[in-house]
Amino acid sequence: MVRDYRGRTDEHYVEIVEEDKKEIDTCDLLLVNHTRPSVGTSMEILYAWERGKKIVTVVVGKDISPWIIYHSEKIFHDLDSAIDYLNGK
Repeated sequence: MVRDYRGRTDEHYVEIVEEDKKEIDTCDLLLVNHTRPSVGTSMEILYAWERGKKIVTVVVGKDISPWIIYHSEKIFHDLDSAIDYLNGK
């Protein structure tokens, strides 16, 4: 992703959401960095799941929302393990 709206999200919220949705629509799977709670990330997970996308999520800690568990095909606690899984290792 090349877009960077840090500090200007209030001005560009339509662009941000619409472009995120377009990117999700074009992907086969969503690799999610959910190392801290985020409403936007949670919405992207649901959006992808509703479109039948494979969702692999990286989380930190053991207190994982049931919503994240339900909508994720697989959950990992580190990025390397998630990448190994996606590469079939």
